[in-house]
Amino acid sequence: MALFVVLVALNPAYFSLQTLAMIFASSQILCLLALGATLVMLTRNIDVSVGSTVGLCAIAVGVALNNGYGLATAIAFALAIGALAGAFNGLLVVGLRIPAIVATLGTLGLYRGGNAAVDRREMDRGLARQPESLSEPAFIGVSPLGWLVLALLLAGGWLLSRTAFGRDFYAVGDNLAAARQLGVAVNRTRMLAFTLNGMLAACAGIVFAAQIGFVPNQTRQRPGDESHRRLRTGRDLAAWRYRYAARRVSRRLFPYPNRHRTGAVPPSRLVE
Repeated sequence: MALFVVLVALNPAYFSLQTLAMIFASSQILCLLALGATLVMLTRNIDVSVGSTVGLCAIAVGVALNNGYGLATAIAFALAIGALAGAFNGLLVVGLRIPAIVATLGTLGLYRGGNAAVDRREMDRGLARQPESLSEPAFIGVSPLGWLVLALLLAGGWLLSRTAFGRDFYAVGDNLAAARQLGVAVNRTRMLAFTLNGMLAACAGIVFAAQIGFVPNQTRQRPGDESHRRLRTGRDLAAWRYRYAARRVSRRLFPYPNRHRTGAVPPSRLVE
């Protein structure tokens, strides 16, 4: 917050709607990937193939548009591929009981191979029908895709925090056996997490294709790694704040004025 205040004081234009809209536009892909990764991580799993899924779906949009299909058909095609990719990951993890890190590492190579099978020269020339209208600034400088991303983020936060449907994800990740005893459809919830993650990766691929206008070779790489790093950073920060608060509370409730002389271990050390 202090850095934000200093930047605004040095340059008032930093706080303009145009600047904020540009920052949000550059983070839309990461927001979608982080939302999908959150669903999977809440069930105590991980999907490292999400970056390749983004590239595969972005290429699907380009192939559909360059072959004469309409924008709606191209978007539906990409969403279907993302859902199938996520469902296949879920089938490996839930159905075959393969560890998530092993299963998604395998599908990472599989989906990346699908990216490599496409003629890259055709994609590098650009899209035949560029979906420019979806990424152009509209109301208060935010594009239609930006408003869609914002709506998905708000809907995801509301579902996870306010509905029984969202609480199922927490229950499955907290204690699988207890969630099953409580009547939670454990396997369905985990399958749904992977499938929704794939569809959100498809949305990220659509945003990527709309913003750039072509699908470069870098799409084969893994843009999902950044979303996983940011989620882990937030988790570590939350854990540090919890440990700090627990130490403060325990020191107030159980003071040990002579602990260095007696050799006793204060309860605050037990939460570290």
